[in-house]
Amino acid sequence: MQSLSPIELQDCCLFSSDDVGDQTVDYFLIEILNGSPVIHLDWCPSEEIGIDLRSVGEWLHETSEQQAQAVANTFVRQSDLNSIANYLGPIEKDQWAVSGSYSRHSPMHHFSVDDADGTEIYISNTTGEVVLVTTAHQRV
Repeated sequence: MQSLSPIELQDCCLFSSDDVGDQTVDYFLIEILNGSPVIHLDWCPSEEIGIDLRSVGEWLHETSEQQAQAVANTFVRQSDLNSIANYLGPIEKDQWAVSGSYSRHSPMHHFSVDDADGTEIYISNTTGEVVLVTTAHQRV
């Protein structure tokens, strides 16, 4: 929990049930993405969307390389990894992210961290969240 950003509620929460129509939401998650509160909605196994709660319900369709870099930098800083995140490029899947649960996030943004553990970070293209973190020890 210590690596999570606090949720600032000023100018929040601009969201309407009209944003999702008559879809039944299976689950939702509210978090901070690049300093803004977002809600992630899941209404079927293969579809998850993010909605910016400060931009009058603006849908987050895909995460740019620059947005993913900001997420990775924040993760590294808040995890006290004392390093930087290096962008390795987009990745559909690899031996660490082969589960079907990762397909909804593809292509993921893949980062390496110059730390003692050889940390690698995978960031969802659809939601902008960190969906997988591995270390060199785990990848042996």
